[in-house]
Amino acid sequence: EEITELRSCIGSLGWLARQTRPDLCYVVSCLAQSIGSPTVATLVLARQAVTRAKDHADFELVFYPGNLDIDSCHVFAVTDASLANVDDRDLGPKTRSQGAYVIGLCGDHTVDGKGKADITILEYHSGAIKRVCRSSLAAETNAALDGIEAAIYVRSVLEEILSAGLHDAPWHKVLLFTDAKSLYDVLSRDIGQAVDKR
Repeated sequence: EEITELRSCIGSLGWLARQTRPDLCYVVSCLAQSIGSPTVATLVLARQAVTRAKDHADFELVFYPGNLDIDSCHVFAVTDASLANVDDRDLGPKTRSQGAYVIGLCGDHTVDGKGKADITILEYHSGAIKRVCRSSLAAETNAALDGIEAAIYVRSVLEEILSAGLHDAPWHKVLLFTDAKSLYDVLSRDIGQAVDKR
């Protein structure tokens, strides 16, 4: 009965996180990954997540009309990862890495000099990275790949909507933002290029 209730709870929290609560994505991902062999700690984490959801029920995503010109904006992806912070049923505790991304639209002159930006968030995700990563660079790279693939897909859908298939080449840039200096260094140097340059 407790496992059934736990599955129901995770499903409900997952729906809430996917719709309007990016702040719950990480904990929901951890709960979903532990459902194969739940423990009392899983129940405690689920209770904490429900409490957080209720305590911050007024959390909202705000979308302002007209803050971006759709014809001159760009698609962006902000990615991040944590190395070996998630338990795996087969591999053991703290063996999986978690990756996350936020996809959205930003204008040509997004930053106003004060660090503020006009953006519109279109999608967000947090989940276990499919590969087991042995370094922070590997985790950040895999998270960046997931984020950039999602951003390219969003750009393709937008261009199909806006041009009705009339343009051959994409006119919206895809921008990637990461806090991983090591990843930036690998992708920006002239020698020893990474195999996957997306």
